[in-house]
Amino acid sequence: KELEEIQIDYENAKKEYENELARLKIFNVNVSKLSMGQPLTITSPINGEIVKSNVVIGQYVKNDALPIAVVADINKVWVIANVKEKYAGSIKLNDKAEVYTDASSQKTTLGNIYHIGEILDETTRSIQVIIECDNKNRELKPGMFASVHFQGSPKKSVLIPSSSVLQSESGTYVFVQVAKGKYKKRFIKIESAKQGMSLVTEGLVEGETIVSKGGIYIAGE
Repeated sequence: KELEEIQIDYENAKKEYENELARLKIFNVNVSKLSMGQPLTITSPINGEIVKSNVVIGQYVKNDALPIAVVADINKVWVIANVKEKYAGSIKLNDKAEVYTDASSQKTTLGNIYHIGEILDETTRSIQVIIECDNKNRELKPGMFASVHFQGSPKKSVLIPSSSVLQSESGTYVFVQVAKGKYKKRFIKIESAKQGMSLVTEGLVEGETIVSKGGIYIAGE
């Protein structure tokens, strides 16, 4: 019985030893040249630079300690944008995007849509979109808040005043003139709204006359 227990302990110790060897090889440590008390040089398994260090001279680092340094390559970064549900259909992979930060609101960083999430956040009614940006000028720092303007593919659309757009339980609509003094409710689809104007992608064609203000006072279908 004692022999079996010793054999089990041996196998466990051997497995831990092999695991530690494998862990050191990840950091390009030459195990055959190690000796007790010598400084241990650790090489990062990825290219980059130390962006965060939690170690001080003389600190004793235990096996289960938290990471002592963070290495990152920030020449390219990901910007995560929360896109509202109603705008999700207007973007696609590889579309261009402009990124603005509070630190440099006058400067624009260009990027491409790298990934569009498949799961909708039920609380915010939005999906996560990842934009890959070239960051060689180091304008973008990890943890920054940013605003994103998506540059969708060109498409035929009509720009109308946002004051002409009305809402009901059935959807978004405007009043279109069908004859002098006569108007008809027509449902439309809006892709975006900016600076008091709305971009209509379905429901209106160029040249039609609509009620631009006060449509709420018109009764009728």
